[in-house]
Formats: sequence, C-alpha cells, structure tokens
Amino acid sequence: MSTYTWNSIEALFEKLGLHYIVASLLLADIFYIVYFSFSYFVAIFELNDPYYVLQISAMSVLVGYEMAGIKYLLIETRKTFSKIKSDEDNYLISIKNAYSVLEKRLTKSHWYYAAIIVLIVAPPLIIDSQELASGQVSTFYWWDETIPSALLDAYNYLVTYLIIMLLAIILWIMVNVLFLIYQMGNGQHLIGLKFNPFSADQIGGLGSIKNLILKFITFYFVCVTLIVLSYVGPSSLISHPSIFYLVLLIIGVMFFAVCSLSLQRILKRKISEELDVIGSLYETKSKEIIKTYTEEKEHNKEDIAKLSTDIETLVKCHERLLKIGWKVFDIKAIAIFIGSFLLTDIAILQRFPEISSAIASFIASYPIYRLSPIA
Repeated sequence: MSTYTWNSIEALFEKLGLHYIVASLLLADIFYIVYFSFSYFVAIFELNDPYYVLQISAMSVLVGYEMAGIKYLLIETRKTFSKIKSDEDNYLISIKNAYSVLEKRLTKSHWYYAAIIVLIVAPPLIIDSQELASGQVSTFYWWDETIPSALLDAYNYLVTYLIIMLLAIILWIMVNVLFLIYQMGNGQHLIGLKFNPFSADQIGGLGSIKNLILKFITFYFVCVTLIVLSYVGPSSLISHPSIFYLVLLIIGVMFFAVCSLSLQRILKRKISEELDVIGSLYETKSKEIIKTYTEEKEHNKEDIAKLSTDIETLVKCHERLLKIGWKVFDIKAIAIFIGSFLLTDIAILQRFPEISSAIASFIASYPIYRLSPIA
C-alpha cells in the first residue's frame, strides 16, 4: 500500500484511474440503473411508488457518497496532520508525531480494523437473519416466487451490507482521529505542533484541526441522514430497528464533543506554555533593566531603551495570548454542527414516529412541579 493509499477504497480509486468524485458518481449511477432494471422483471417492484424511488435513490447515492467521503476525509486528514510532522531527522522523534501515529494506526492495525467492521456489520446481519428465518420480513421473493425477485432480494442485501461496511470504514477512521486528538489533548504526540498566537484563525494555528473535525461531523451526519432515508416505512427493504440509527446519532455527537474538549485542552496547554515562556523572559529582562539602571555607563540609556522595547513586546504578546481565549469553536462552527445534527435528527423523527411518540409521552408525563422553583 503506497504512502497515499491508506485503505482498500483508496487503492480501488487508484486502480480505476479516475478522479474519486467522478468514479463515485459513476458507481452511484450503476447501482441505480441496476435497481431500475429490476422494475421491468419484478412485478411488485414498481417505481411509480415514491417510497421505492426514494429508497433506491438514497441507497445508490449513499454508496457513492460513502466511497468518495472515505477518500476525501483521508486526504483532508493527511493534509491536516502532515503540517505537524516533525522536521527533525530523529527517528525516535519522528515516530511519535501525530501524523506518523495516525498513519500507523490506519494502515497497520488490521485486527482492530477487522474488529470494527465485524462490530458494525454483525448486529444488522444477525437481526436480518433472525427476521428472515422467522418470516418477519416480507421479501420480494416472498410475494413473487420468481428468479428475478430472488435476485432483487440478493442484490438489495448486497447493497445494504456494502453501505454498512463502508460506514464501518468511516467509523474506523473517525475513531482513530478522535483517539489521536484525545491523546494530543492529554499532551501526547504534540511534537512538531507549532503554535502561533498571531495566526489568522485566532486559535494559535489550530484552525486546520478544528476544520477537519467539522468536515468529519458534517459528512457523517449527512451520511446517517441518507441511511435513515433508506428506511421508508412498511415497504422498506432495510428493516433495521430504530435503535440502530439512534446509536449512529449518538456516535456523531460524542465524536464532536470529545474532539472539541480535546482541542480545547490542546489550546489551553499551548497558551499556558507560551505564557510560561513569556513570563520567564519578562523576569529575565526585568532583572537586566534593573541591573543596567544600577550601573553607571555611557551606553546605559541605549541598553535601557532596548530592554524597555523588549518588555513592551513581551507584554503585547501576553495580551494577545489572553485575547485568544479558551473557546475553540465559534458561533459559525457551532451552527454547522447544530445544522448537521438537526438534519439527521429530523429525518429520524420523521421516519420513526414511535421515537417521536416516546419523547412526547416522556415530556407529557414529566411532573411539572419538578421544573417549578421552590416557593
């Protein structure tokens, strides 16, 4: 596997020889065309039914979207963490920086990779197997015992589990990025991370990591929304329980929360380090200027003026660091997260009315006096 292909999806795009967006669009079209062709051979699979049209459109787009997203997120991840690769030619240092750690985890941890895929794919597979065995799922072959109907069922399950497998790969990348940022927040793998108080992003140059988190969370919630849209009620071909989608929603929220808090700790740590350096320099310069005052030399005025300028510069840097503050995510970033979250949340509540009913029942049954102030 080359330096720029960290998993099999990237390797596939390399072999196709097309830009990953073009290749993903073509794959999505192919999946849709195959679905569409079954409508000519399976009588009950009528595409004048808006539910079926919505489902096959969502599933076909989702396959291409996930594949393109995996490539895009890996490109952005490499771009972000390559900026904090150690410039030093020391092997012991180079293997401890964030980029090297992430590359090793995503390309060498095959057992963990397989475990994530099994954990994500196995539950729906077990549920579907039980439902098929008990006859709880109405397949096309159950309604129309023909070879085209059986092939449509097989194709649909193939696409379904391809979507889930791609989702598992996405979650694998997210877990590793989350764990790395969490470790960086605890002071690990910070070698080569440059902190610039005067950076345009107003958070000391950590804006690239912040933007990466937002790209991950936006992509992920759109992905989950498309998965939810693949569930279209009684005529649905994907019959996973609503709890499956709620778990996906919770994973997205946890990813954003943990990454946000960890990035906050990185910022706080870097600001504290810079303030310590400034404090030490300020103390040194103050002692020098006091010493210069006590000495009677002709060039003392020039030395005092230079030291005074240095102290003023240190004070300005100190004030600049304090103005950076401790909040990594501004209103715009929070709005992006909330918008992405609500998009998925609304889709889930619309597709699964039992969840809406449960929430409404809980609110209605909650004693009002608990919310009232004590007189």
